Amino acid sequence: MELLVKDGALEKMLPEFWRAAEFLQQQARKCKKVIIRYHNDADGICSALCISQALKLVEQAQRQGTGEAGFAVSANESRSATYFALDAQEDALRASDAGARALFVFVDFASNQESANGLRELRQSAPGCSMMLVDHHPVDAKTRGQYDFVLTQFDYGASTNYSAGVLCAHLAGACLKLSEKGQKDSGYLKLLCDVSLVADKSTLVRHTKKLEQIAHALDYAAMQGKQKSLEQFKKIVFGGPELDELIGLVGQQAGQLQQAAQEFSRMKKIGRFKVSLIQVDKLAGKYPGLGRAKAVDGIFWQQNRGNESEPLVAIGHGDRLVTFRANKAAIDAGFAATKIVAHIEQDLKGALMAGGGHDSAASLRLHAGFGTLVYEEVLKMIEKI
Repeated sequence: MELLVKDGALEKMLPEFWRAAEFLQQQARKCKKVIIRYHNDADGICSALCISQALKLVEQAQRQGTGEAGFAVSANESRSATYFALDAQEDALRASDAGARALFVFVDFASNQESANGLRELRQSAPGCSMMLVDHHPVDAKTRGQYDFVLTQFDYGASTNYSAGVLCAHLAGACLKLSEKGQKDSGYLKLLCDVSLVADKSTLVRHTKKLEQIAHALDYAAMQGKQKSLEQFKKIVFGGPELDELIGLVGQQAGQLQQAAQEFSRMKKIGRFKVSLIQVDKLAGKYPGLGRAKAVDGIFWQQNRGNESEPLVAIGHGDRLVTFRANKAAIDAGFAATKIVAHIEQDLKGALMAGGGHDSAASLRLHAGFGTLVYEEVLKMIEKI
């Protein structure tokens, strides 16, 4: 199997991709249903599309080999980085109509400490199920113990300069090789891999206009109304009318972001960093269609464009949310959102509902009334870096 991205850590992971592919195929063939759970952003969508494509070919090979019906595949989004007990109860109901054991594949989320309870609930509510995680976020030790298989670049000493999509694309590639099918799908997997990396601002791939348009379009589509099917997202990736329409809408949104930045953000020098402070509750009140975390992401990248050499951090803050974005210069200067999240988890446990992410992008979801306390603690930590 050829690497889709030239990277030393990925080369070290080649044996792990084969092991992951064997696990995925073996477990899927034992089940009547496979449920893909993905984070509803461009990276999560690309990841789910990769896994779905691999499972489609695995199921076809199984049906042709035995003459019997194979397993069914479904996909459901998550709008949070955390997998909650209620999510588990809903997934157990989805699996129960299969009348037998199910396989759950989690991509681009459910790796943080707060997901452990939800995963335990799934074990109890769906007896005999198997669970697999593919994620580029740091995996909490207790949460990891709930999974039957975990695929992450951190096991090979790699950084957060990855996407879940690059891992899923290589896992899917290994599945295609094992099934001796789908060689024509390698170009599709490469596209999904690159879009996911661009979406998560990785430096492992060149950011072309086409890739950025697809990534922005997927992010926009994911935030609008009810959940879309993977087939609908696939049409966006391949271009055509769906992509063209979304590109226009993304352009309109960019104008809103510029206006929102002028109204609800201010720049402040804190220690060695230039910090953009964004009032997300007020912003969401005037521009509800932007979304708090996505608005911070969009404003940050507008402010970063042309200023990449200066350490820049954006902090979106509200009553129940503190979210971070940082450029490469800030990471090189010592900023790490994961360390801030870990500190808040340890010292302000009563404030935190859930937290997670990686060094350049992370969020803290808080109990009501704790926003100011946590925000002020974050600023103190940045001052000390």
